[in-house]
Amino acid sequence: MSSVKSRVVALIVSASLLACAQERQYSTAPALQTAVQGPTRQTATGLLIPESEMEVVHSRIVRAIAMALADGQVRSNVHNALRTSPFREGKLHVKTFLTTTGSSLLAQARNTEPGLLAALDSVVALEFYMPVPAHRSQWTGGTNLLVAGVLRDDGRLPWPLT
Repeated sequence: MSSVKSRVVALIVSASLLACAQERQYSTAPALQTAVQGPTRQTATGLLIPESEMEVVHSRIVRAIAMALADGQVRSNVHNALRTSPFREGKLHVKTFLTTTGSSLLAQARNTEPGLLAALDSVVALEFYMPVPAHRSQWTGGTNLLVAGVLRDDGRLPWPLT
């Protein structure tokens, strides 16, 4: 089992740290703020929604991306984009990528989640990347890939990455 784990690479769809920092700067309509009860998060479009609802939508997005990555052409496109990303750790901003060079990922992901672009507006701005340098260097676009979603950067991961 350990040899399998060592060959598996993790691709994480995560909340953008930049978005987390920016979410405190937005203001929303007072009616929205009073209508929402319990812990809230600010979406990429600036609306406050219950954190529990955002978690459900986030999970659907991650699942759709994971299922789309079963396609070899899609994985190849993502692999190339991650390798050429100008951002630290080869990060890709999910919505920007899907609406530009990641159109093949978007098309495949819509098979699982037809309203994917609208769903992306219902969560914080997302990125995807491989946080472990060895994973980035070892993954060649093959099927040795795990897709995981993290909605907050609190340092806790519920799965082993190595």
